[in-house]
Amino acid sequence: EAIDFDWQAALRPELENLAALARQSGVRLSMHPGQYTVLNSPREDVVRKAVADLAYHAAFLDALQAGPECRIILHLGGGYGDKALALQRLRDNLSALPDAILQRLALENDERIYTIEDVLAVCHDFELPAIFDIFHHELNPPPHGDMRHWLDRAGATWNARSGRQKIHYSQQLTGGKPGMHSLTIAMRPFMHMHSLLEERDLDVMLEVKDKNLSAIKCANLTQPDLPRKNLTEEWA
Repeated sequence: EAIDFDWQAALRPELENLAALARQSGVRLSMHPGQYTVLNSPREDVVRKAVADLAYHAAFLDALQAGPECRIILHLGGGYGDKALALQRLRDNLSALPDAILQRLALENDERIYTIEDVLAVCHDFELPAIFDIFHHELNPPPHGDMRHWLDRAGATWNARSGRQKIHYSQQLTGGKPGMHSLTIAMRPFMHMHSLLEERDLDVMLEVKDKNLSAIKCANLTQPDLPRKNLTEEWA
């Protein structure tokens, strides 16, 4: 439940090496706490543990010397039979967070309860950036507006401090329950999505089981002038 040693001091050399590696590679770091980190739970012990988990994530990003564009991505939580009350609990608990945590957060739509419209309302109140998850949006869209409308609405929440807009992209696992991520990213649906982005300047984070394999494949797909030699080396 708790980390009861000074991990920042004990792991200082390793953390400094990781920070240097992140700077050299240009990777934009982010954290995505698991499904049990729920700020709007009606149970006080769940909220207390969620805050402690978020504090750890924020401290970890700080230990890596990550800038404010490196975010902790959080879903809004559960509905608990009364969505309006659950959203009010979320707002109350966000208001009580220390700035060190709040200024690290970005909020994301989910596939069942909270649409991107719900997320944007909370982000507006707390001046937080919104992560637009395209797959979740396909499963749980607001009653109006197409994908590009909500993509741009989410984009407007990002600024000079929080950095370039970031979105999530994933695909359905064949035979899995709705919302389960695929083992790999299929080319044609990805390229269709990419064409809808047009000239928008944003970061796309893939949520997929094979991780870097799909990331490199999609990066290659979006570079029309990539030399054949590079592809041959990657296939090898």
